[in-house]
Amino acid sequence: MSNHHILMNMKRLILFIFVLLTTAASADKRDIPDDDTDLTAVEIEYPGYFPQLMVPADYEVTEEGVALGRKIYYDKMLSQGGPLEGNACATCHIQSIRECR
Repeated sequence: MSNHHILMNMKRLILFIFVLLTTAASADKRDIPDDDTDLTAVEIEYPGYFPQLMVPADYEVTEEGVALGRKIYYDKMLSQGGPLEGNACATCHIQSIRECR
């Protein structure tokens, strides 16, 4: 292979890596809100038989936080390599009553 072809391949590789890195960097910032003003507060009413929850006074439940919690609850990747490998929280903690959904 000539030096010209090697140089062209190197340029293509560098361009590819640059595009890949800039795309990955911009994708990380896309879904992260700048501050709390973009979050939607939500009031949750717990059934009477639930124990009293100890929640910090400055903590606010948001729709986005609830959605994230739901996603994590069903995510099987979080237990990879652990004693419950391949299982999500929902595998054992079955939500069979209406109040838990």
